[in-house]
Amino acid sequence: MNYRSDIDGVRALAVLMVIVFHSHLALPGGYVGVDVFFVLSGYLITTLILKDLEKGKFSLIEFWERRARRLMPALIVMVLVTLAAAWFILLPKDYLALAKAAIAQSVFAANIFFWRNSGYFDGASDEKALLHTWSLAVEEQFYMVVPVALLLVYRYTSGSRTALLRRLVLLAGGASLALSIFSVSKYPAAAFFLLPSRAWELLLGSAIAVFPTAALIQKRSMREILGAAGLLLIALPCFLYTPGTPFPGYAALPPCLGTALLLIANARVKDDENYTTAAGTLLSSKPLVFVGQISYSLYLWHWPVFVFATYWKLGTLSVVDRLGLIALSVILGILSWKYIETPFRTRKIAGSRKQILTFAAVGMAASLVMALGLFYKKGVPSRYPDEVMEVYYKAYERFSVDNNQPADIAADRIRKIGDPTPGKPVSLVIWGDSHARSSLPAFDDFCRKRGLAGRSITYSATAPLVNYWTREPNGLNERTVEWAAAVLDYVRAHQVQNVVLACKWERDTLASPRAVLRKALVDTINALHAEGAAVWVLMQVPSHKMDVPKLVVRHMLSGADTAPYQQTMEAYKAANELFYELKSSPDGRNAVFLDPSPYFQNPAAGNYEISRQGIPLYIDEHHLTIEAAHELLGALLEKEWHSASVARKDPPP
Repeated sequence: MNYRSDIDGVRALAVLMVIVFHSHLALPGGYVGVDVFFVLSGYLITTLILKDLEKGKFSLIEFWERRARRLMPALIVMVLVTLAAAWFILLPKDYLALAKAAIAQSVFAANIFFWRNSGYFDGASDEKALLHTWSLAVEEQFYMVVPVALLLVYRYTSGSRTALLRRLVLLAGGASLALSIFSVSKYPAAAFFLLPSRAWELLLGSAIAVFPTAALIQKRSMREILGAAGLLLIALPCFLYTPGTPFPGYAALPPCLGTALLLIANARVKDDENYTTAAGTLLSSKPLVFVGQISYSLYLWHWPVFVFATYWKLGTLSVVDRLGLIALSVILGILSWKYIETPFRTRKIAGSRKQILTFAAVGMAASLVMALGLFYKKGVPSRYPDEVMEVYYKAYERFSVDNNQPADIAADRIRKIGDPTPGKPVSLVIWGDSHARSSLPAFDDFCRKRGLAGRSITYSATAPLVNYWTREPNGLNERTVEWAAAVLDYVRAHQVQNVVLACKWERDTLASPRAVLRKALVDTINALHAEGAAVWVLMQVPSHKMDVPKLVVRHMLSGADTAPYQQTMEAYKAANELFYELKSSPDGRNAVFLDPSPYFQNPAAGNYEISRQGIPLYIDEHHLTIEAAHELLGALLEKEWHSASVARKDPPP
């Protein structure tokens, strides 16, 4: 097909949006650059395949050879270098996770891997050095399906193939868009990572290839309007969206439609030499075209650079740091484009089909073998002293994950704690998110000592409040209201004596106006009290500015000062002002507020401890280890339970 410099310009916009977003300098919605890439890929691939099919010379093996030549060399080198560099940077748990991601990437399933491992405890996204390969996996899977479908249409149909193709593209694209809209609220991780809910973006590009859109819009003024509108639709989400915006679904429509409009507006119209719009002229400028040409390599290398730079950085990166990382990414992108991408694409290296396919196979096998070795060695903990690893692994002992759906609650398919005697009345329910779950060792032990039967009802990133919800990637979101209603039904049906509300309250303090959160908490307390339950509100344990096990290990290895990253008493008091106010307010009279912070205090330093005798108290920034829950929360319960007036329903110990 004829080269279009404006498409390289669009590529440049897309990759720059993503990089600026990842640098946290600006563009909170810059992640939509990936969606721009999807539309471009669908358009280019479909156009190329249809041209070959029309000429009767399309070959699947030749198509995949071209894809391998274009994509595999730089990708293979990036993966191998990333795995090698991680030896000197990542701790065992994170190195093991990287190895698993590399294994998935080597079989074109990175998006499936990150979907399956996108849970609340699966590590911060900015510590996953191959996370960005999910989008490549989506495209690779698209390349496996669409060429075969187009070939079948041309081989086994006759007559108006074009009309059939258009119907198929519209049908498949519409179904994928509907699935994306449906899934984004109920199954957000699947909607984000998987091909079925992303295919419509690539198929939008395919639609431009199979419909005569450019020929239908020949009026220059209309094309100028379309070009300007396209740029606007791509740019606005970069500023208006945030990582919390439900995505893709409806939110992906503006950047995708904007890309489509740019493709249409700047397409050549017959023999018109003056067909380029103002938007096309801007996109065809030499700086943008150059960035577009290196965009693939730039996209590949920028993310591992940012991940490794931030992994051991104590504190946030400065603006100068981030600008430096962008510059380093550009340098690596240029080198990769010049010395890896271009020689393979122009056949100066691996000129024959056999050679490039052999290179791709050997390269993928090498990354797979290397990753399997790291997986087998469990991240190679022998790289660090034994005493460091003993502390490190101690920090990651925790209860397994329980996400209780409303149906599980109704059927009593929830975790039992305390006295396991069948048929014993439920004396206590602890209800909340992952913070409730991490406190279970203390409540389980407490109930066992007193012969009490208890239950745990938890769902990650979901507050235990009635008629209230916030949008979280791993939470129940809109279904929180249904979930809370199921809990109230359970408390009523089982005549539960005590209910403990436990949550990462600071998340909801930030997500909602204080008045909204206060009302929801008071309404929940009163609703449970009306059912005859004594209500306990477990305030949040102190949270810190950095992953605690990593911080403790850094201290052990290099003597790094941990104090700047520990929460201060002043900061905790400010963050929990609502709970201290309710504790002394008539609105909070139907609950007892349990404050765990005194058990973590280090009065001499004015902050809260992250370790005791060198052993971390947390598995990350804010979830307790099993041992810490037993020791610290257990002491809190022992002191507060029987001194509270609502404990009157508790049988004597």
